[in-house]
Amino acid sequence: MNKLFSILFLVLLFKVSAAATEIANRTLVWSDGTRYVGGVIEGKRSGKGTIFWQDGTRFVGEFKNDKRNGSGTMIMPDGTIYSGIFLDDQLVKASQSEHMDVPGLSNKKPSSGITTNLDELVESERIEKSSEIVQPGPAFNSKVLEAEAGNSIILIPERQMPIVLDDPYAPVTVVTNRIRSEVQEMVNLWGAAWSEQNVPQYLSNYSDDFVITDSISRRGWEVLRRNRLTRPKYIDIKISHERIELVAEDTIDVFFSQTYRSNLYRDITKKVLRIKREEQGWRIIEEKSR
Repeated sequence: MNKLFSILFLVLLFKVSAAATEIANRTLVWSDGTRYVGGVIEGKRSGKGTIFWQDGTRFVGEFKNDKRNGSGTMIMPDGTIYSGIFLDDQLVKASQSEHMDVPGLSNKKPSSGITTNLDELVESERIEKSSEIVQPGPAFNSKVLEAEAGNSIILIPERQMPIVLDDPYAPVTVVTNRIRSEVQEMVNLWGAAWSEQNVPQYLSNYSDDFVITDSISRRGWEVLRRNRLTRPKYIDIKISHERIELVAEDTIDVFFSQTYRSNLYRDITKKVLRIKREEQGWRIIEEKSR
């Protein structure tokens, strides 16, 4: 009997330990506007996630011990994409480098060689955009306030919050250059996740209110999309932006041409994504060809 109790105790202890280390989806926000959306374990970024910097730079990839570790993709404000393997926040093995022409943004071509320290590249891009960009501070060592709204955790450094002149969280009622860059980068991230066949990251771009035209459930639609993303050996998505239109407050239509290539199929499609700004950022509520 004592042996049975011991076994039951060990099983219970194992389950508690596993639950404590389970990855939870969280949103981390720095005072300078930098955001992280993805997995978190014990306050540290872990698993799949995305970093959104205020200058338009994005990172989509894998995290471990609160740093970029594993495969990932950096998308620069001018549309340049750097993909490869990261180790402790540094790019150690580049797999590709390409440039996407984005109307309204700088069309500077990427450098001839990819630096092994991608942070230096990101910093140089930011300096060219603005000399006043504030680097994310050590937010994980700062005072933490846990918001009870959904899965969000808002990290607020103890120092005084800066005065925000152009509030990025005000309702969108007009398409400014900042909004134009923001929504185009969101679509670029959606395309990058598709190209990487990163199903969780791809699906995270779709709102809970996404309109499914087929007579299937949301779960059935997600299973169908998962199969389409994972069946090919490779997928390559190219997006050529055309225009964006404000259709309602915080709601925008993004018009673009999509070039799809895989080992199974190729086509070029004119598309429009209707996206809405939610707590998690811009997310797709409707998708259709035109």
